[in-house]
Amino acid sequence: MRYMKTMLFVIFNINAAMNANRFIFYSKRLPLLGKRIPDKLYRDGDLKMIVSVVAAIWNIIRKLIGKAIYLGLMFLVPLFLIFKEIPRVDYPQAFVQMFFFLSFLAGTIQISVLLDSSQIKFICIKMMRFPARDYVVPTFLATHIANLIYFLPALIVSYVILGGEILQTLILVGLMTALRFICEACQLQLFHKRGILYNKKYLLQWAVIIPSCVAAYLPLYRNIIWPIDRMLFNLPVILLLLTGAAVSLVYILRFPEYKRTLQTSLKLDDFMVDLKEVKGEVLFQNVKMKEDEFSKESLQSVKFDKKQGYEYLNAIFFERHRKLMVKPIIIRLCVIGVALIAGIAVFLIFPELVNVMNHKLLSIMPLFVFIMYSICLGDQVCKAMFYNCDISLLRYSFYRHKDVILRSFMVRLRKIMMMNLVLGIALCAALCLFVLIAGVLYQPLDLLLFTVSILCLCVFFSVHHLFLYYVFQPYTTELDMKNPFFRTINTIVYLACFGCLQLGNVPGFFTTIVICATVTYIAVALVLVYRLAPENFRVK
Repeated sequence: MRYMKTMLFVIFNINAAMNANRFIFYSKRLPLLGKRIPDKLYRDGDLKMIVSVVAAIWNIIRKLIGKAIYLGLMFLVPLFLIFKEIPRVDYPQAFVQMFFFLSFLAGTIQISVLLDSSQIKFICIKMMRFPARDYVVPTFLATHIANLIYFLPALIVSYVILGGEILQTLILVGLMTALRFICEACQLQLFHKRGILYNKKYLLQWAVIIPSCVAAYLPLYRNIIWPIDRMLFNLPVILLLLTGAAVSLVYILRFPEYKRTLQTSLKLDDFMVDLKEVKGEVLFQNVKMKEDEFSKESLQSVKFDKKQGYEYLNAIFFERHRKLMVKPIIIRLCVIGVALIAGIAVFLIFPELVNVMNHKLLSIMPLFVFIMYSICLGDQVCKAMFYNCDISLLRYSFYRHKDVILRSFMVRLRKIMMMNLVLGIALCAALCLFVLIAGVLYQPLDLLLFTVSILCLCVFFSVHHLFLYYVFQPYTTELDMKNPFFRTINTIVYLACFGCLQLGNVPGFFTTIVICATVTYIAVALVLVYRLAPENFRVK
């Protein structure tokens, strides 16, 4: 037991040092503040300990919140909002049915602490030569015990809200942990005897996950509840699972071939190379262009002879990758057209709805904030620019010169704004056409404010994505994305747009707020690009 505590403490310190170094590294790249952070912080042990403790506390809070969100979205929301015909007295039984299929079955087969691959595991076993058994057994026990603890608070609250008993929640989470012990032992035996790494057999996993999800929800949709609670809370079943878990735990503790097994499994995963390549392939899959996808016309640059310098370069880039830009625009325009036709048809069939919509244009502006976030191009275009152009040119010093970066930024911004403005104008035109045909009464000033807001949002999202790309440049030569500030700002913008959907009665000046906020953000972003892009826009 003492060696387990010691090993966990050592692993925690290694992980803490890695996280602290990562935090310092990206903090040094913060605008304005980053230059004031000295390199000597990398050897400041006290600071790293503080960062590691804060990170550990945050990780605990994040896991607890994550389990609560999981139970809320996957269990409580369906019961309260979808399966409304199920009697309230049957809620605990329905909850157990969903929990059995989603957490017992689908969740269990995705977990393999013994044979999974992680950066810390690779470093400790492959690079630092830790004894495989001394590393695996403590982390195995700690992970599953922590998972049990993270589950308990949210599970107790959720189940009690539905009318269940606390003792039953303890039995549920205990049986789930027992089943995961059994599954871990089976996967270890399967790999040891047959060389099959089940946690990498994604097709087999999905062959269990999809039927489990169907079995969890479809019967409830048809008001059918299976007596799974009677099975799980049955004493023989409880004893059987606990006995299986005890036997599995003994097998795991006494397994003699951890060194050979882990060396082989980590080789099969090839963590340091293949995983990055796979992530990169997925990240940039939708912006790749094959040679046979370029038309003869796009390869002819005669039409751009009047352009010079980086205007010429970017003109050729956008022409040759026109398919990546035009296809999403066409799809979005088709969606707008279908929505227009559907909206007109609904109002012609139910003309009484006109009275509901009269004079309420600005009240639906929050919805269109999220719509514009969803349809505006930017992120995909930036990926295409990096993968098909910048990843190569940024290796040359002339391409990293301040004037070149700023000139190229403005050329690209104009192009992206033109594409997004096409969508914004189409959306405004569709709304005006809908107003004329359906006979909805909107004030001309409201229509004007709405149109200006939509066009400002088009410019906003064009600047937003390009600003993040040039100031933070999150992509690496390994086609990975490694900048937490890039993700953080993107997440904040998404949450702000999504939060608009939750607004109820918005004030009449909400549209004015949107216009002012977008104009302010655009101005600040352009200033930051001018000051910071020349230093940060580089290959990593």
